[in-house]
Amino acid sequence: MDFDSLKNNWKAALAVVGIFILIFELFAMGLLSSNSILAKLGGSKSQQQLAQVEFRGNIRTYEPFLFIPSGTPLSGSLLNEIRNLSGVVQLSQEQGGTVIKLETRDDVYPVALALKKKNITTYTLANIAAPSDAQALLENGQVINVTMANVAIRAEAIPLIPLDSAVAVKMTAVIQDNAIVQYGNAVVKSEEKTVYLSGDVQEELIEQTFYVPWEERNNINESMFENITFTYKKNNLGIFSQEIPTAKVMEAKKFDYVTYIDKNSVVFVDNFTDKQRAENDFGVNISFDPSILVIRSKDKIALPYNSSSSYVYKLNVSSADYSLLNGLESIEITSKDKIESNKVNISATAQTIGPVIISISNTTILTSQVPS
Repeated sequence: MDFDSLKNNWKAALAVVGIFILIFELFAMGLLSSNSILAKLGGSKSQQQLAQVEFRGNIRTYEPFLFIPSGTPLSGSLLNEIRNLSGVVQLSQEQGGTVIKLETRDDVYPVALALKKKNITTYTLANIAAPSDAQALLENGQVINVTMANVAIRAEAIPLIPLDSAVAVKMTAVIQDNAIVQYGNAVVKSEEKTVYLSGDVQEELIEQTFYVPWEERNNINESMFENITFTYKKNNLGIFSQEIPTAKVMEAKKFDYVTYIDKNSVVFVDNFTDKQRAENDFGVNISFDPSILVIRSKDKIALPYNSSSSYVYKLNVSSADYSLLNGLESIEITSKDKIESNKVNISATAQTIGPVIISISNTTILTSQVPS
C-alpha cells in the first residue's frame, strides 16, 4: 500500500491538488483509530500494530514549497514582498495557512531564510534517508527493533537545516512482522540542549534601575535623557490594605483625582500626589508602589532614588559544535559582574535541529573554562 491510500483516514487533510497534495502529509492532525487503519491495510490487530518510531536520518532534499500556518500576521504589503522574492512562483490561501510554491528545490532554503529574517517561520517536507532499522514503541509499551527497508520518509521540517544534516525524526507507524508497512505524522524534531558558546564583546553598557517614589513620579520626563536609552513605567496605582465598601467605591468615582476604582485598588490622575488626602478620603491605608525607570548608558547616571545596576554586553557568538541560524550570532547578555576580558565563554539552553541552533535562551557567562 502506498501512503496516498491512507489520506482519507487523516483528520485534517487539506483539499489541495498538484504539488500542494504534499500538505496532506505535512499538516494532518493524526491517524484515526487503530481499528480503522488496520482494516484499511487489510490486516488484524495480531498481525499489525501501531507504534511510535524515532530515528536519526539525513536530510536529502526539501520539497519545492513552503507553508505558513494560519495565525501568522501577513499584511497585504508583506504578501507582495513574498511574491517578489526570487524563486517564488505562486502564493495560495489554503485551509490552515498560506502555501508558497517555489520554482525549484534549490529555492527552499533562501526563501525560508528570507522569511525567517522577517520573523516568519515556514515549514515544508524533507525527504529523509533513514537507517535500515530503528526502535519502535508499541501501544502495549513493548520496544522492538523494526526494519525500515524500502520506506521513503517524508517529514515535516523547518527548512533552515543544510542538506545531508543528521536530524532526529519521530513518526507514527504500522508494524507488521517487525517491519514498517506504513507511517504518518513524520516530523523532524527540535531538541533542547545545553550548549557552550564563545563570545566576543562588541559593546558594554550599564543598566540602572531606579525606583521613583510614588509622589515624585511626575519628576521624570524625556528631556532628562537626551541620547540615552531609557524606559519609564509610571505607576498611578494605589492598593488598599483592605476592601472598601461599595458605597465608598460609588462615592469615590466622583472624585476629580480618580480615573478608576474598585474595592481593592484605585488609579489616580497623573498629577495627584497627596497620599494623606487619599488615605483620609478612603479610610484605609494605601500602598503606593514606586515607578520604575530603567536607563542604559555608557556611564553611570546619578539620580536621587534607590537603584540597582548590572552590566549589559552585546556579543558576537559562535559554537565549535553547531552553526547558528542567521540572526542568532549577535546576542545580548546581562551580568551583575563586570567582564574584564573582550572574550567570554557562555552556557545557554538551545533548541537545535541537527547541527543548527535555531533559538537561544537562559544565557550565563561562565567564570571557568567551557566543559569538554
